[in-house]
Amino acid sequence: MSRFVATGIALAFVLATPAHANRAVEAIWRVQELQFSYHSSRTAYSCSGLQRKIRLILQAVGAHESVAVEVHCLHGEMLNSARASIAIATPVEATDENIRAATTFAPYELMAARMRGVALPTATNIERFAASWQRVRLSELQFEMGDCDLLDDLHGQVFPRLRIRGMTGFNYSSTATRLRPKPQLEALIQAKIAGAGASR
Repeated sequence: MSRFVATGIALAFVLATPAHANRAVEAIWRVQELQFSYHSSRTAYSCSGLQRKIRLILQAVGAHESVAVEVHCLHGEMLNSARASIAIATPVEATDENIRAATTFAPYELMAARMRGVALPTATNIERFAASWQRVRLSELQFEMGDCDLLDDLHGQVFPRLRIRGMTGFNYSSTATRLRPKPQLEALIQAKIAGAGASR
């Protein structure tokens, strides 16, 4: 079994692991474009490897499978510092405030949609689905100490923008080279994704 396949299986397990028996809530997708900076004095990734690892982490914390990560680098380049653009949709509770934010568009967005013939969502037809808060154990993705800087950068720059809560285990010592990081957090996960993982 390849390392990549094993990581995928671990990801399914992570998504199927509930924090506690929280009831389902009605949710919508919140779409964001985020800028992310990675820097490490000890760990370098390939361009595709960094992109793949960021996507796996974001999907583990509830991102829609369409999440797009563009790392600004050359193919085959090894990176210990990089910038990335992230286009991501994550669940948020379908409150009046969140629905209003998701269906309010700037003039340039309205014009672009009109030119492309795209129908933008409204408060009455925006997609709604069941979701629940889940305890996500990122340690199940088999991180090494070399991944600590990446996790730390995501913890500081991206996770707060995704309304993730209950983050623990991110304060690991850079001298404990034999210990793997064991970060945990709570994220709102689409119910059908959790169900798909549980049915395996």
